[in-house]
Order: sequence, then structure tokens, then C-alpha cells
Amino acid sequence: MRTIANLAVAILGIVAFVPLVLHGAAWEATAGKFGLTMLTQTGTSTSASGNYVFFSGMIATAWIHGVYGSSIVALATLYGVERMPRSLIDQSRLDAGPVERWWKIRLPVAKPWCVIGMMAVAGIAVTEMTIADLYGYRTIADQFYLNYALRPTVSAIAWTTVLPLILALMLIFHWSGSSSGRVFQNESRRESVSSSENENYHPLVRVSALSILLAAILVAAVVPITGLITNLGREVIQADGQFTATWSIRLVLERVTVAPTVFASEYQWTAMIAAVTSLTSVAIAWPLASLGRRRDRVGRLIDFATIAMVCVPGPIVGLAVVTLFQADVPGFPFLYQQTILPTTISMLMRGIPVSYWIIRSGYRAIASQTLDLARLDASPVRQFWSIERPLVFRSLIAAALVSAVVTSGDLPVSLPVIPAGVTTVPVRLFGLLHSGARYQEAALVFWYVLAIVFVFGLLRLVYTTKTD
Repeated sequence: MRTIANLAVAILGIVAFVPLVLHGAAWEATAGKFGLTMLTQTGTSTSASGNYVFFSGMIATAWIHGVYGSSIVALATLYGVERMPRSLIDQSRLDAGPVERWWKIRLPVAKPWCVIGMMAVAGIAVTEMTIADLYGYRTIADQFYLNYALRPTVSAIAWTTVLPLILALMLIFHWSGSSSGRVFQNESRRESVSSSENENYHPLVRVSALSILLAAILVAAVVPITGLITNLGREVIQADGQFTATWSIRLVLERVTVAPTVFASEYQWTAMIAAVTSLTSVAIAWPLASLGRRRDRVGRLIDFATIAMVCVPGPIVGLAVVTLFQADVPGFPFLYQQTILPTTISMLMRGIPVSYWIIRSGYRAIASQTLDLARLDASPVRQFWSIERPLVFRSLIAAALVSAVVTSGDLPVSLPVIPAGVTTVPVRLFGLLHSGARYQEAALVFWYVLAIVFVFGLLRLVYTTKTD
């Protein structure tokens, strides 16, 4: 049971890691117009015969965002549950059974984390344009990009940012006012993680939990991956005016094998932009997290600022950088047209918050006594490099890995500022999905997803490797 639970958490983590454009490709391969179930006509709500198609428009958009968002909410809730002090769990065992403890103690305490996860998912849905554009359902970010990409106006920017910033304010107030945020933010990881391996649940409860886990794995991973593999091996043959669809493992292996050569440029540019943005994000976020740990008031301001950064719609970020580099400054035209600097700056709006919150969690796991002793015996520079760095080293590596994945797949931010001649995996995939490609996008996605799984494995290794 514990092994299956760990497997489910790992799969949910990978699902949350995978960028939304890849989720769109997977579900298009599953329920798209050339997909496994042939349910949808991409971008329309009617089929060629005029009959209503179920998986389209808002339904398709909400479903993909829901599958993606459910993994975020589940992981946030699990984090809140596992951060409960062990002493609280031990005391609750005196008065309640395992199921009652979950419903009346653990989940209510983890409620703030669940709500924060839901708000984050809502913010992503409002500010993201990839899936909405793919299925012809217009969000404010998508409308802004379509109508004001060439000449953005102040009123258009204001109307586009008002709802995301309201969500940001709600998230800020909920976080700052929640008991979970106040109680657990200074708890060390070793002291606060609760244990549940000794819980004795009724067999019916175990079966029910196992069924839910398997259903989550099926919907989040097995079904979309099956759609991708089906598209990889599918071939349509025309004979005597009839179209026949065939499938073979030979085609799967052949198309997967040639994908690194066919899409070599896309993979290289994606890796380069992700690496540069990741390292820059960590270099900026690390001092901010250190400063926030030393000074609580400054730390709260940084928390709020990073939340607001994430809630700014991607197209506005990209177009703001475009406007910046169109200023009459020597060297700006060269930097804009011949380098990835504008793209990197745009990606920092996502990379810095991700890196900051991961490193911040590493600093919160350091006992206050340790930092107080360091202030007495070391200068600020020596304290930062010689004392803090070894203590948050794992968080730095994790921040670099996660920010690389996040920024590599952020299409709404990168699309307006990507230089001419540079094509990343999300940009190419976005074009293939709109052109109705089938096995091409599946082959492109295969190696990208494999790279994300590899990064997730490194992340797990970072946090599970024992140190002396």
C-alpha cells in the first residue's frame, strides 16, 4: 500500500511538472480530431456533419486544466498534511480512530494548503492561453494576445491584469492569515513531518484509497500516454477510395528514434534557454530567500511580490519585454534580434518565484539558533557562503531543476519574444497542434517528457540521498 502511494505521489509530481502545452498534446492525441477516441474537431464545437462534439471548447479546456490542476492541489494538500507536528498526531490518537483523524484533524489543518493550491490553479487558468487557444475558448490572456499583440493599450493591460491580481491578493491574504502559514513556516523539516506508516486502517478504507489512487493514475497518466503511443504507431492507408488505419510497434520505434535528429534544433534551444534562465533565477532568488529569512517583514514583502509576479499573464510579460527592447538605446536592436536575452528576461518572471519558494523552504528548515550563532561568529558574506550554502544546497539544486522545467515549457511568456530562427519545443509543438499533425507531435513530446521524468528522478535523488 505504501509503495503504491509513493508511486501515485511520484506520478502526480511528474504530471504537475509537465508543462500545459504537453498536456494539450497528450489529450489531443487521446481525444482530438486525430486522437484515440476521435471525439473532437480542434478549435470548434461542431463536427463536419454539424453534430455537437462533446470534447471541445470550454469542456476540453476545463478538463485539461482540471487534470493538471488536480495534481497541484493534491500535492499541496499532501504537503500540508505531512507538515503537521508529530506531537499533534500522537495526541489525536488518544481520542480518534485513523479515519476520524484524517477527516477531523489532518485535512482541516491542511485546508489552507488545499485552498492555496486551488487559487494557484485558478490563476494559471486565467493567465494561460495555450490550451484555450487550441480549443477555441478565449481567456483574457488569449484575447489580449490576439487583439493587442501589435499595439497594446493601457486599458487592455489593466483589464487583462485585474482578475489575476485579485487572485494574487486573495492568495496573499489567505497565506498570511492562515494558521498553517503561521504555525508551520518556521518548523524544521525533520521535526514537523508526521508519520503515518503505523496507521491501522480498516481493509475497506484501504481498498477505497487504493481505488482512488489507481483511478488518479489512470486519468492523469495512463490514458494520455496511451493516446501518444497510439498516434506514434498509427498510419492511414488509402486503397480503392477507402481509408484504413493501421498501427505497428515498428512505426513507434522508427518515429521515436528519428525524433532527436528531426527536432534537434528545438531540443537544443529549449535546453539552452532553460539552463540560462534557471541559473539566473537561482542567482537572484537565493539572496532574496536569505534576506527574507533574516528579516521577517522584508520576507513577507518578497513573498507577496513573487506571488504577484506569477499572476501576471504571460503575453503581457512578453510584450512588456518587447516594448523595453524597442527603446532607442544603442545595442538594444542587436540584443533583441540576435540573442536570447529578451527571452531569458521574460522567463525570469516565472523562474524567480519558483526558485525563491523552493530555496525559501530550505531556509525555513534551518533552526533559528543556527542562524543566530552564525551571526555572532561570521561576517554576512561568510555566513551566506560558508554556513548557509551547505545547509540549503539541496534546495538550490532543486530550485535549479524545477525552474528549468517550468521555464522550458512556458509558451505564453516566450511566444512574443522568441527570436527569429529560434524554435523551442513548446513553440514547435504549438504549431504542430494547430496544423493537425499526428505522430509528429507525439514524437516531439516523447523525448521532452522523458527528459522531465529524468529531472524529476534527479529531484527525488537530491532529497532522498543521505548526508553525514
